[in-house]
This record gives sequence, structure tokens and C-alpha cells, in this order.
Amino acid sequence: MSIKYLPKDDGVTHINTYSRGRTELGRLLTNFAETPFTHTKYGPFNSVEGLWYWLKTGKVNNELRDLSGFPAKRQGSEMSSRNKENLVSTTSKEFKEDVLEGIRCKLKQNKYILKMMLETDLPFTHYFWKGDLNNPDVEELPSCNWLMDELERIRSVTKDWLENKEKKRARPSRQ
Repeated sequence: MSIKYLPKDDGVTHINTYSRGRTELGRLLTNFAETPFTHTKYGPFNSVEGLWYWLKTGKVNNELRDLSGFPAKRQGSEMSSRNKENLVSTTSKEFKEDVLEGIRCKLKQNKYILKMMLETDLPFTHYFWKGDLNNPDVEELPSCNWLMDELERIRSVTKDWLENKEKKRARPSRQ
């Protein structure tokens, strides 16, 4: 299997949305990032990772709302393994839409992240790696493509909206 992106090129040919990514933008776009937001349906969360596990474990483990990073993943994973019969499928349409809405809320409410997204045209991707930059062990995650597609969509829609806004502003007013 060929590897499309390499960690040494993060920020040059792509943005890796990973907690160990080489760019600030990539680290902020990861679900792990502590980027508080209020979900339109479910209220406040400290990270998309907290939202992910809150949804996955049946929307009842409210302590997940306050967590981010590895603590959110660790506690969410523990809750998931203890209560397997009540788990929600992370591939269900409702789950995915709720997570995507969380990402949209995160970006609307943390405008500095959205601003950074608009300042680059580099594609978003998500992969893990270990080892050194010149000889990394890379694990690509095609299962995250739907999340990367949403980041690309948000960037495109926002750029179009800003261009239209600028065009309207530049039009001479009729009097």
C-alpha cells in the first residue's frame, strides 16, 4: 500500500488533523483538541472527542462533556467496554450527523480555527504515525474520510460566502 502523505510534509503538502500533527491548525482540528463549543441539539462540550463518546455511550455520561484529548478517549473507551449493550453505532447516519454538527459548531464558535482553515488550501487528512520523520510508521485512516470531507466542505462554503459578501460590498449603490 502506498502512503499518500508523510509526516515530514505536514504543513507543506497537507494538514494532518492529529494531536501530534506538525501544524497548529492540524492539532486544533483534531477531535482531541480542547475547543469548547455548544452543540445546537445537545449543549456544551469541551471537545469533539467528548461529544463522540457521549453520543456513542448513549447520551447519558455527562462527565464526557468536560473532557478532551486522551482523557476523553480513555474514559469513553472504558465506558464503552463496560456497557456494550447500549452502544450507538458510530457508522449510523444519526451519529455521523450529530458529530458533523458538533464540528460545525466548534468552528463557528472558535473563529480563529476557521480563520486558519481559510488561510490555506492544503488538503486535510488524518493519519497516525510513530518513529522518526525520515522513516515513520504511518497508519492511514480512510474511516475518517467523512470527517475530512466535512472540513473541506466547510472551508469551501465559507470561502464562497466571503467572496459573495465582498462582491456585494464592492457593488456601487444605486441612488
